Amino acid sequence: MVVSGGEDKAVIVWDLKTGKMLSSMKQHTGAVLCMCTDGQRYVYTGGADHDVCKWSIETLKCEVRKFFAVSRVGLGVGMWGCVAVLGI
Repeated sequence: MVVSGGEDKAVIVWDLKTGKMLSSMKQHTGAVLCMCTDGQRYVYTGGADHDVCKWSIETLKCEVRKFFAVSRVGLGVGMWGCVAVLGI
């Protein structure tokens, strides 16, 4: 599977073999700007709405949504998994 996000505020899961969309999930109220994965169970997305969402790959649902009162939200992958990078 491949996961994408963009200006339409959706996080989309694609079947890598067929190229078909498996799911379109909407939780952000602004564009999806960044994402990363822990490589096993979760995808994390950051949006223009200042939210970071934790998506279950198994259920394709947003399990946690957190608002950050900062001007920018970024995500990166470190040696311990995904980390949020917040800017003012």
